[in-house]
Amino acid sequence: MNKDIDCLASALRKIFNCELALKFGAKDCGMNAVLFLLNCNEFLYAIDISKKLQISRARLSKLIAKLILKKYAICLIDEQDKRKSKIFITEKGKEYIEHENYTFYSKISTLYDKIGLKGVKNIKSLANDIEEL
Repeated sequence: MNKDIDCLASALRKIFNCELALKFGAKDCGMNAVLFLLNCNEFLYAIDISKKLQISRARLSKLIAKLILKKYAICLIDEQDKRKSKIFITEKGKEYIEHENYTFYSKISTLYDKIGLKGVKNIKSLANDIEEL
């Protein structure tokens, strides 16, 4: 993947968060965010997902239930601490998120072709300015 396209995608995510993901083809931003996190880890505890995504446990419970229903994730109770739930991504979940990632990056590539490196630098600068607020 082109470094400039990765930079553009990162800057746009900082600026627009879920709205951008939805515009670029994500079907369920919350569900995808959970799957992206799970795809980068062997497993995560539900509480850690909630903290990383800054969403309530109630919202996360609904997202996890949706993922389990679609067979994108499984949930197991931790043997050492029965109060904790370990969330794992399934092969079906990995395939889904790989497709979503491909769709996102293909649209980002199209945007990059339109705005070029100068546009990427402007967006990156804007994202940094917004982060500093």
